[in-house]
Amino acid sequence: MTIAQQATGGSRSYDDAYWQSLDVQKLMPKIVANNIPALTEAGWNDLFPGGNLGAYVAAQNAYHHRPLTEPITSGEAVTGRYQAIVGPWTHGEHVNEETLQAIRLEWFDTWLKNAPTGMANTSTPLHLFENGANTWVDSAAWPLSSDAKTYYLGDGSLTPGRPKAQGSDSLAWSAATTANTLTYTTAPLTKAALLNGPTDVTLYAKSTTPEAELSAKLSIVAPDGTVTKQADGILLGSQRALDTGESWYGSNGSLLKPSHPFTQASQRPVTPGQTTRYDISLLSNFTRIPAGYRIQISVNSQPPADFHSPVAPTPQELANLAGGVYTVEHSPQAASFVNLPLTKPSSATPSRDNWGPSS
Repeated sequence: MTIAQQATGGSRSYDDAYWQSLDVQKLMPKIVANNIPALTEAGWNDLFPGGNLGAYVAAQNAYHHRPLTEPITSGEAVTGRYQAIVGPWTHGEHVNEETLQAIRLEWFDTWLKNAPTGMANTSTPLHLFENGANTWVDSAAWPLSSDAKTYYLGDGSLTPGRPKAQGSDSLAWSAATTANTLTYTTAPLTKAALLNGPTDVTLYAKSTTPEAELSAKLSIVAPDGTVTKQADGILLGSQRALDTGESWYGSNGSLLKPSHPFTQASQRPVTPGQTTRYDISLLSNFTRIPAGYRIQISVNSQPPADFHSPVAPTPQELANLAGGVYTVEHSPQAASFVNLPLTKPSSATPSRDNWGPSS
């Protein structure tokens, strides 16, 4: 029934009460109230690092009676009862690896046998592998820093300054994964930077159809031209409504993690020919970008092959997508941009412990 409703546009095609009842973040207050400690694991190369980090944030906030989904900022209280590990892994990789098995056994000794392992006393219960630096980092906050930097889309470029001239690029929707791609790239970084958390890509675009599908991919480009994906995300135009209360913002007020209701009630059609704002949420990442590397945003009309849409198009939505052509604008009055969670690499404190395999 669930699959049939999802495939045909029934209520479970949307984030309805059924899916809400399965949301781990929303279950965390019950877990905390029942005095159940939790250790979670995920990989940066998996589909689900956002769920793991979201569960960590929700558990810490529930324990300390804070709003459930707010980011944990530096200096806020945390507890060792709820810890998370995110390594450089794919889905289910290293499940039986020796280091991770030892950590799990120590966790059970701590909470089931009341063994004095010291694990419960940590002030940094979040353990992250820093990609690019090949080291583990311990933190209490997530993201580690609320620093953010805005880059504006231009003629194939990403620059800190708003565009001064009219400009746009055309993108056609395609039912196949061979749809054309727009790319925008920064100049080489003059200093190393730490990509630290979720990313927002905000596009101002016109569509020729009453529906739109836009995906964005964040990559880093090495001096030799090698492109390495860091994060991606996708948004169905009719589900563009923004929940400002659930969204995350940087210290300068810039949007970093757009949150969308994805409900049937929040759905509204795209007006053909009208410039419309689309805020695309990209999965969290934690990567050191060396000086000399460039940052690249790719825009497409299809999800990447390894990514599942948050709300898959229903048959009616697919009909509304057919034949669509999008005009992505980068002009003074409609300046498409990306908000990157960039901070100084010194914000990360290397861990004294090994939290799992480094590859």
